[in-house]
Amino acid sequence: MEEVRAAQRSGRGKVIALAAITAVIGGGIGFTFGGGAERGKGADAAIEGAKLLVKEVDDSNKSVTELAEVLKSARTKLLNKGTYPQEEITKLGAINLPLRSTSLADKNIGRFKRETLTMLIDYTAAIEEANDQKETLQRILGSAAVKELIEEQKNPKVRWVGYVGGGPSGPWISLDRVDSPFLVQSTAKVKDKDGKEANYTWPEEIEVKDGKETTKVKRYSSGDPAGSTPPFIPVNPISAGSVCQSDVIGSLLSQLLKMDGALRGDNTPGVDKTGLIERGQKLSEALKKIGKT
Repeated sequence: MEEVRAAQRSGRGKVIALAAITAVIGGGIGFTFGGGAERGKGADAAIEGAKLLVKEVDDSNKSVTELAEVLKSARTKLLNKGTYPQEEITKLGAINLPLRSTSLADKNIGRFKRETLTMLIDYTAAIEEANDQKETLQRILGSAAVKELIEEQKNPKVRWVGYVGGGPSGPWISLDRVDSPFLVQSTAKVKDKDGKEANYTWPEEIEVKDGKETTKVKRYSSGDPAGSTPPFIPVNPISAGSVCQSDVIGSLLSQLLKMDGALRGDNTPGVDKTGLIERGQKLSEALKKIGKT
């Protein structure tokens, strides 16, 4: 899941960029609103900016909550039901997290209290990171490779074959990946070599690449399984999955769970991580207090 990790690195970079922008415009950092002092034009502009930001923060937080539910649903389908989350993939494409670093421009945020300003920068960067990760997860979930792996949980395919040959102290089996995987079983009718309908059977031969050369190897049926050109023997997908594991689905589930924790938070003792949803709620409350006496 390198794409997801790249999105996370991108989000951290945006935190730095936002901090730099704020440092330039933040000459008034720490300005306290309210009290008896007459507000200047800059303070009034900051109050209006805070009002605009409240809407974007609330809208973003609403979308983050929706995103968390969609990701949870996708994870449930993958883990518990072994089904392809097509509905969730479609919903991910429709979710928009509106807050961006550009949203901070012309809001006079340099006059916000330092604590509120820090919350705003952190939340904005986290929203952009979440948006990048959402798009990456949507792209991975929607890939043909993931769809095929999920479908094979119900209709497995033979992806590995074995060959019996001579080892240092006796016969042993060498494994090879099949370029064109074939179904373990199927009720569909197929055409035989004469063009007539027949019940599905495993291929009589497969093509095997050896460097630039491609050779045809017959399937073992009886007799000596070795020889100068040993026939192939299909490997049971269940046993192949235990030995030659594909970590695509496992890694995807791990990333979905990790993102869920980032959005909802984690109350596990010793972790106690505040999620993006709660951070957004606190930021919204802080922005609403600006300008109040």
